[in-house]
Amino acid sequence: MHTHVRRKAIFQQSTSLIQRQSERGVALVITLLMVALLVTLILEFDVSTRNELNAATNFRDGMKASYLAKAGVSAAQAIMAEDARIDKMFGRNYDTLFEVWATPLPNYPIGDGVVSVQVTDEMGKLNLNDLAALTQGEASDSLRLLDHTRRFEQLFELLVLDTRLLDAILDWVDSDDRQRKDGAEIQYYGELDRPYVTKNGPFDSLSELRLVKGITDQVFERLSPFVTVYPRKPDGVTPVNINTADPVVLQALDDQGNISTALAGDILQARPFQSAQDLNRVTALGDIDEKLRADRVVEVASSYFSVRAVGTVGETSKIAKAVIKRDAEKTELVYLRME
Repeated sequence: MHTHVRRKAIFQQSTSLIQRQSERGVALVITLLMVALLVTLILEFDVSTRNELNAATNFRDGMKASYLAKAGVSAAQAIMAEDARIDKMFGRNYDTLFEVWATPLPNYPIGDGVVSVQVTDEMGKLNLNDLAALTQGEASDSLRLLDHTRRFEQLFELLVLDTRLLDAILDWVDSDDRQRKDGAEIQYYGELDRPYVTKNGPFDSLSELRLVKGITDQVFERLSPFVTVYPRKPDGVTPVNINTADPVVLQALDDQGNISTALAGDILQARPFQSAQDLNRVTALGDIDEKLRADRVVEVASSYFSVRAVGTVGETSKIAKAVIKRDAEKTELVYLRME
């Protein structure tokens, strides 16, 4: 009897011990789960906080960089105004690459960032909107249009670009829907995966050139340093500033292709010119300089300049691209785009 009672007591004690151990095990598991959940929440909160902090930092730096880039454009505009004032003071009517505006400003520190500014003379390039004006006002076989088209053909050849692209450019800027041999009109653009209509008018900005058939990113990057859309001349003849033009542009100026690489080098050596008449100092040109003046394709002064300003704060950079119109009285911002 006593043995039975003792065994029962031992069994109850064992059962109670096992139950308590089981309860402690469950509590331990629950505690570990709670700790794991808490750690996960803390880590997620930490990641979220860091992401928000980084986003806020990037936003702050982006805003600062944008203001720095715009400040660079304003500085360029002030420099152009001062250059005009000095030119007027000394009665100087020509622009060259030896002036202050033509010297790039690299990484100038402002606050906790830097800004770099580069000004380029737009009138040292061939004007695509001359083609627009000539196609509006003259017959497709007019000598002036043919001569100007040949200048662009030579530029394309010098840049190793397909001259057939000119048909698409001419179709883009002319006012009709008659498609040239290698061109494109409303039907072509309307059948694209993302259709749009052809402009049938002058370019509003150089970036619009990317919309033209065949103008890939590679073609645009190759061509863009040598062409412009400023200004819009009603007669379709924008003189090129021979004091600032690239040698490639100088070679393209004669519609007969008589300006060789060597001859373009002679022009560079003779710069700066104070007037278009001074081009006759380059004796190797022969009668070419007279024809260039007669066709009104050369000049020594400029009124449109492009600006590329880059503001950088930390690892964030913003780019401002602008075009400034300048005359003897004032400077005017005619184009601004942020990238």
